[in-house]
Amino acid sequence: MNDYEKKKICDDIRNVLLTENLRFQRAMKDPDVVQCFTESAQENLAWLRSILTCGEDIAPTFIKFSDVISAMLPELKPCIGFDHKSYFHKHNVYEHLLAVVDGCHTYDFTVKMAALLHDIGKPHVYTTDHEGHRHFRGHAAESVRIAEPLLTRLGVSEEEKATVLALIECHDMALSPTKKSVRKVVNEYGADFVRKWAILRKADRDDHIFPYGTNTRFYTDIDGILSVLDCLEAEEKRFKAADLAINGNDLLRLGLPEGKAIGDMLS
Repeated sequence: MNDYEKKKICDDIRNVLLTENLRFQRAMKDPDVVQCFTESAQENLAWLRSILTCGEDIAPTFIKFSDVISAMLPELKPCIGFDHKSYFHKHNVYEHLLAVVDGCHTYDFTVKMAALLHDIGKPHVYTTDHEGHRHFRGHAAESVRIAEPLLTRLGVSEEEKATVLALIECHDMALSPTKKSVRKVVNEYGADFVRKWAILRKADRDDHIFPYGTNTRFYTDIDGILSVLDCLEAEEKRFKAADLAINGNDLLRLGLPEGKAIGDMLS
């Protein structure tokens, strides 16, 4: 292939890309096209489920085609280009959502969907201090409020929706690597939920900046929490006296004297 042929092929590719891009841009300005995207809930859910669980990063696609994404999910539109104006963030809200999705190394749709929506409420609750820095108190609850009808519209199952909303609500919770702290969450949500939460929390944590170092309460010790969870699960599996097919009354009937000896024998 000579230089002219190579240049011709490159020009042809560029022309096709330019034409397709211009046609796409014009189409997305048509209200009927946007409405069709918005109302095609079943198709949108199938596409989202496919792309969120394909194992590939979504950020490049979602940024390039942000107008398509915001037509599918209008609730995301306020996040696009919304500056955090915070010491702790390097991305705007939309870019942060996508970075967290890509940082969740899992094929679990509920975790990925929670990552996509976990900060969706930020543009609606922010305040600005006297130095110009933004704060987002209550954004988790606001994100849940926005996400619930969105998930319902898409047709997400009740079980999956409950998990996504719980992950959004808890994504910022202060969980420490202690048995008491971890057991409390396990008792309320279950161990599987804690493992899903850990994936989301780690991805969210890792897309933050820590100007005062990581030795702060804001830097969640995910590995420590999972280690404690493993320990709690091992304790649950351990054989206990209560698991025996015999109890203290049985030992009394066999003639063992009442008292400490009963417990010792069962142990």
